[in-house]
Amino acid sequence: MSAGLATLHDLKTVYDSEDAYILLEILSVRNWNTAQAGRGATQSHRVPFG
Repeated sequence: MSAGLATLHDLKTVYDSEDAYILLEILSVRNWNTAQAGRGATQSHRVPFG
């Protein structure tokens, strides 16, 4: 996986499908948190009444 959670070799040899879905959930939460953090930084720099 390009997110660095597991390699393709790991997914084929070590992890099962349940593990893959867990990794996908971790990645989804990580992406959501990153988006929210970026959104909060953008909102904190707004000019009031502008």
